[in-house]
Amino acid sequence: MVGKWHLGESSFRFTPLGRGFGSYSVGYLGGAEDYFRHGEHDILDFWNETNYTYEYSCELQDECPLEKYSSSIFTDAAISVLEKYNKNGGNFKSRDDKPFFLYLPMQSVHAPLEAPQDYIDSFNDTVSNPKRRIFAAMVKLLDESVGKVTTALSDFGLLEDTIIIFSTDNGGPADFFNKNMASNWPLRGMKRTLFEGGVRGVGAIRGPGIN
Repeated sequence: MVGKWHLGESSFRFTPLGRGFGSYSVGYLGGAEDYFRHGEHDILDFWNETNYTYEYSCELQDECPLEKYSSSIFTDAAISVLEKYNKNGGNFKSRDDKPFFLYLPMQSVHAPLEAPQDYIDSFNDTVSNPKRRIFAAMVKLLDESVGKVTTALSDFGLLEDTIIIFSTDNGGPADFFNKNMASNWPLRGMKRTLFEGGVRGVGAIRGPGIN
């Protein structure tokens, strides 16, 4: 596993490694941490297996490089996991050729609204609302991440043997909740409700035998 957990952390048995994942390369256990500082309410929440990792923390957001941004960190970590199964690499023959599962829950595009400034500026001419510009930048970074992971699967000779599931985990947070002004119309409700607007979401599946 790589990325956001938010499925329990009161004891080890509720964490990714306690739930059966073979590794937890990097990620956080909470729900809405800073994209650059990687903490919530001044508490660091960034893990490598069972240890805190300070490697990626960055305090001055305006001066933080892209590689400190969470989607970049998770993308690189996921590609490192996939590389272990590289069919085109010299180490593949030494591995047990068994199917594997990679769970990559990205932080994007959850609150808080944060993105590198150059990505935000790329929407200055097309998006008038400043908050929506940040949101668009976050989506752009997520899109790039998906592209990089898919390209890695192809480069490693894994793409045509892999089922990719891309999905949201809830309906949009409308009514200014999470500050991104989502709309689930014509469905009723939003994130945190049990109406269809809260529990239905978009997704896509790609893989062998799937049309």
